[in-house]
Amino acid sequence: MAQGTPRQFADIEPAWLTSLLREAGSLRAGAVTAVGIEPIGVGVGFLGQVARLRLTYDRPDEAAPVTLVGKLPTLDPGGREICRLFRFYEREIHFYRQLTPRIPVRVPRCYASVMDLAADDYLLLLEDFASLPMGDDAKGCTLAEADRAIRNVAGLHAAWWSHSDLDRLDWMPKINAPVHQTAEPAYQQVLPHFLKMFGDYLSPRMRAVTEDMRTHVIDLLNAFTHPPMTMAHGDYRLDNLFFDDGGVAVIDWQIAFRGARRLRRSVLPFWLP
Repeated sequence: MAQGTPRQFADIEPAWLTSLLREAGSLRAGAVTAVGIEPIGVGVGFLGQVARLRLTYDRPDEAAPVTLVGKLPTLDPGGREICRLFRFYEREIHFYRQLTPRIPVRVPRCYASVMDLAADDYLLLLEDFASLPMGDDAKGCTLAEADRAIRNVAGLHAAWWSHSDLDRLDWMPKINAPVHQTAEPAYQQVLPHFLKMFGDYLSPRMRAVTEDMRTHVIDLLNAFTHPPMTMAHGDYRLDNLFFDDGGVAVIDWQIAFRGARRLRRSVLPFWLP
């Protein structure tokens, strides 16, 4: 492929995409002749660019995807540095390359991926779930949907509960990894601003807990590494869930981690309208 990994979707050339899909085994004989770009979630993506790619081919191919969801790193230098520090892009690509056959949760099929650590270039081309009903954090969900979602993530946790392969996933950090412990000074930095804006909305007990936490964030992270350990999604919320016929599909695996995880009934008030 003559073209390097694109830094933005407008730079994707049909010939380059054809080669990438063929190398990944996702395109047999045809060629991409045009790529339509539709940005997804402008302003709400987590430190990255996301777009729907509409593909035109020179001949029919039932196995070739008509649409794809593409993920590229953010163009913001500060955001990119954060993602490099936490290895978000690297983490998600490793997840799709290594773990999708080994988890009992539906995730998008990965049609192709690019990871060039030296150049800090990454690309994911994923199955498009546009035909599935998507969850919405703001609207909430029904009790039946919440039940399906909780059973779904419980299956993920159970499959990797005390699994002997967890320690081999060195690209997936533990929740108390040094990079995650930066959460404590970050918490201390933003706490005064948070209390100034929202302190009046907190009960006295909640305010006391909030202030006490300033020196206990790392303690909390350490507590979540006590056995039994498992794999956790890291951002399991309605905006990242799609509800198909009787099941739940999950996207956005860039902050998956290893740790002790228990999903309690306390999540329900945040999901139900």
